[in-house]
Amino acid sequence: MGLLHPGGVYDDPKGARLRVALYPRLRYRFQFANELKLFSEVDHHTKFSINVYGPPQEYVSFVTVANAFDARTVDASFAHDGYGPIPRIKTDNNKWTAGGVPKPLTLTD
Repeated sequence: MGLLHPGGVYDDPKGARLRVALYPRLRYRFQFANELKLFSEVDHHTKFSINVYGPPQEYVSFVTVANAFDARTVDASFAHDGYGPIPRIKTDNNKWTAGGVPKPLTLTD
């Protein structure tokens, strides 16, 4: 199941019980800031994430991409071979890019 929602469930000090239920189910988490105004009615500083969940696993293990501004960053992260310069978030002219991390970071616990 995939959900798009504000990221508060992952950093709210009172959300520990919910996170205990979510993390074993979490497979992918793609966290964005609304800087490109993908949601025009939402403030451009607002952070949100696309989260993909599945049946609970014995161990917490998921792929995450954070601080993205454009959905193309997720595809670029998976396609990048891990070599060469790390794509930048902004150009020399201070414009947002679809750049991102060279590879998605996999967290395991």
